[in-house]
Amino acid sequence: MRKDLHLQILKYVDSNHGCTETELIQSLNLTKEETLFVQSEMNVTKKILLKDNEKINLTFEGKNLLLKYDELQEARRSSEKAMWVAILALLVNAIQIFQNYGQ
Repeated sequence: MRKDLHLQILKYVDSNHGCTETELIQSLNLTKEETLFVQSEMNVTKKILLKDNEKINLTFEGKNLLLKYDELQEARRSSEKAMWVAILALLVNAIQIFQNYGQ
């Protein structure tokens, strides 16, 4: 089973405002094992997916997981930018120190 299958399912269902089971299976090219996972998630645990009148939608928990993932990705991008700004500041500071030392 794919490592990021949960995330792919969440993103697909959310971006399409729900979908049928067949659409999900075909769009994500799910294997039999992955299809069984989706079916068990809808029929047994109902933690992230809920099937209502043939349409699959995200539960509150599923939507919350997707939002947390998006926030995590944004935090990672922000921290990477901050790291590069800090490195640049250190380089500028080092150059200034060498220039002052040479005078």
